Amino acid sequence: MDPAALRSESVLELRRLGAPAPGRRYPLTYRPGASIGVRPVAELEARVAVLHIAYARTLGMPTERAMDWLLDAHILRFVEQGEWRFIVHGDGDSREHAAGIEAAAALCWVLGLRDDLDPLARADGRGLPDLRGGERYADWRSRTLTAVREPAEAAALLDLYSCLDWSCHEARTPGLDPVLVARRLGALEWAVTFDQYPSDGVDRAP
Repeated sequence: MDPAALRSESVLELRRLGAPAPGRRYPLTYRPGASIGVRPVAELEARVAVLHIAYARTLGMPTERAMDWLLDAHILRFVEQGEWRFIVHGDGDSREHAAGIEAAAALCWVLGLRDDLDPLARADGRGLPDLRGGERYADWRSRTLTAVREPAEAAALLDLYSCLDWSCHEARTPGLDPVLVARRLGALEWAVTFDQYPSDGVDRAP
């Protein structure tokens, strides 16, 4: 996919939303000719679950229950240090982890577990494990039918959210939440790969 063509589509969508669009000097999401990919399903699913557990802790999920769920899921290696401190000890800004539900929604979209990622609508529970109903990680994976997005489609949404993030820093657009946009952008930047993972050797999960 031509990144310049994707940018043109992103600009049109920003105009539809009534948001300012970046000019020609704003960097394209990837270089022409780059090989686009998407992270493995297992990694995407694990990060969705971890983000959802951290979010659940902000809503009062007991520490012991959260840890038991993660241990049963065998996904502790996908828990970031800041998430671990919050889930286990309650340390950190709960607002940051509450906003993680937006990153989880973006990853659910990449997995094909939700149809849209409307920038004007906050995340809901679509595609996520039913923690209130006691659903285990393995049961959630068995219940959901992933249909991972084509890399070009994922790259297009990544470009749109990159432009939306620029717009949030330049002006206030009614209904556009900078935190929502930033968390979804971070998730998409992690989920969509170009040629290889980050060249600095740091694998930053959303």
